[in-house]
Amino acid sequence: MDLDAPKVGEARELWFTLDDDKAGPVAVQTFQAIEESLADRRTQMLRQARTWSNQNLGCLYDLGSARLDRRIGPWNVCAAATSTAQSMVCRSPVSVTTETTNAEHSVQRLARDATRWLYGVWSENRVAPQLAPSCFNDAAIVDVGVAVVRAVKKRLVIDRVFPDEVIISEAEAIAGRLYQAAIKTYWPKHVVLARFGTDEDKRSAILGTATEAPGTGRATDRGSNLIPIWECWSVEGKHLVAVPTRTLEIEAWPHDFLPLVPMYIDQPVAGWFGRGYVQQLLGYQIELFEINDAIDAHVRLFTSAKWVVEAASGIDADDLDNAIGDVITKNKGADNPFLLVGAVPKDLLAERQTIYDTALAEIGLNSWSVKGQEPANRSGVAMEVARDKEQGRLLTAGQNYEDWHVRLAEVCFALGSKTAGTEYRGKGPGDKDLGAVDFKTIAKFLKDRPWRVKVFPISALPDSPQGKRDTVNEWLKLGLITGPVALSLLELPDVDAEASLVSAAREDIMWSIEEILEHGRDGYHPPEPMQDLELGKRMFVSAWLKARRQGVDEDKLDLLAKWVHECQALQQPAPKVPVEQRPGVGTAPAVVEPVNVDGTGMPAAAPIAGAETLPPGLASAPPANDVGAPPGLPVPALPA
Repeated sequence: MDLDAPKVGEARELWFTLDDDKAGPVAVQTFQAIEESLADRRTQMLRQARTWSNQNLGCLYDLGSARLDRRIGPWNVCAAATSTAQSMVCRSPVSVTTETTNAEHSVQRLARDATRWLYGVWSENRVAPQLAPSCFNDAAIVDVGVAVVRAVKKRLVIDRVFPDEVIISEAEAIAGRLYQAAIKTYWPKHVVLARFGTDEDKRSAILGTATEAPGTGRATDRGSNLIPIWECWSVEGKHLVAVPTRTLEIEAWPHDFLPLVPMYIDQPVAGWFGRGYVQQLLGYQIELFEINDAIDAHVRLFTSAKWVVEAASGIDADDLDNAIGDVITKNKGADNPFLLVGAVPKDLLAERQTIYDTALAEIGLNSWSVKGQEPANRSGVAMEVARDKEQGRLLTAGQNYEDWHVRLAEVCFALGSKTAGTEYRGKGPGDKDLGAVDFKTIAKFLKDRPWRVKVFPISALPDSPQGKRDTVNEWLKLGLITGPVALSLLELPDVDAEASLVSAAREDIMWSIEEILEHGRDGYHPPEPMQDLELGKRMFVSAWLKARRQGVDEDKLDLLAKWVHECQALQQPAPKVPVEQRPGVGTAPAVVEPVNVDGTGMPAAAPIAGAETLPPGLASAPPANDVGAPPGLPVPALPA
């Protein structure tokens, strides 16, 4: 479809209001004009990427091409800071969980299923080991890292987007929110034909699209037969894929957001682009390059070795070639020649080191953290202070990294309905086994219930095993966590087997509680002597109090109370029976009948072990009913 570009002063049509055939070409024209307005931004991105990589670039694609013009760039503080910060922030995968407040147990289980579904999506798309660190690296170098979420064949696909592929209007996004955006990528023409050439008109448009060379490297030259593909979105409008003359695919986009999830090192002050490490350090790096050039000049001019000989010494200059085993001839009585070697001024070397250290301190790092080697001449207190400063400055980047995961999770949930009918297998924080979840089972919960995605506490732990142990021990001393929770937070491979055995008793009790809250009488499993009855009693009492506050059915409350009373009964000492006399000696043994006052078979006056840990109403003997509810609570009749 041939369209004339609007004349100067003429308003451009809104592509997302047009019919399907016309929307694609108009969208391409719209974003081509926006792309021209981003020329300065693209230049800044490439300048920062060139500084980081020490090579000439035509676009970010050239980072993947072999470059013979790459120069050695010593003292590259931008590259050192970026790689060090990435290793420190991205070393531990971010763990998130879906939570809801003051909800009954069945809703809480749906929240856990939502977390498992999310982890299944993320695991399939390698978010933790690959996508998130790559986006962090992009944000550090060119100020923003971008991921896009798409639904393809009833699966969610999360891809990294090169920042210079994204086309957004900085004027529209001045407040940080995008209303329309496009991604311009380059595909081999035969791939586009296979994917979108579903009819003759589309095939003709694809074949007629001119090839382009997005970069200067051999991998992206015209011989690669690459053509530009435009994928465009508008808020509560449309989503389409197009070439300049034809719409290839189009669908309604009813959402009030775009599926682009940006990651930042420092959040934008205005607009959509933040401030990465290379931008912050660019001035320092330029100064370091200039000092390196000055040092090179000193080396060439003043530190080259020179022979010094007496005038009229009779020494042939051709003999002074440093060749091994050469013989130098001279006049009798003349002085021997000697070498004169200069030196680089120490002040110049000291200035370079000072600028390098100051640059690292600007973003909260130390030279010893970059080198991976702590100085031996600093006291323990000084090292702790330095680490605290470093962690404090990196805290902002870490929080932004976690926030990116939260926003990515929210976009995945919003688009999850497109995957209904297919299962994802995932394991959330604290889960021991993978769980298969279809989005259909959690769709109503996500739509009707209040929920939020929250970063799991393990994300706040230090990276090293020793640091994790120290932090967890501190939380234990403060009473913030329990022993089993501490074991789950440590997640050390060498203690997994032991930790699973230690926590088995707690998991068994938790399973019994969940079965009651989920299935009622059908899920009731009475206490057994092999269980940790003291732990079970405490956990069931806590579950009863929480369930009562949340308005759980009385039947289920009574079953929780029944388990507590049966647990108390198991803990009662058995009645003492006189030892049977030997035959022929004395009288026959007396028959001892059990005391049965209230129909339970237990002495009515016997004290209840552990009653001091129970709330009022649960600390007394169980009443005479088949449920075993505490006195003072209504006991509805249970079905037979």
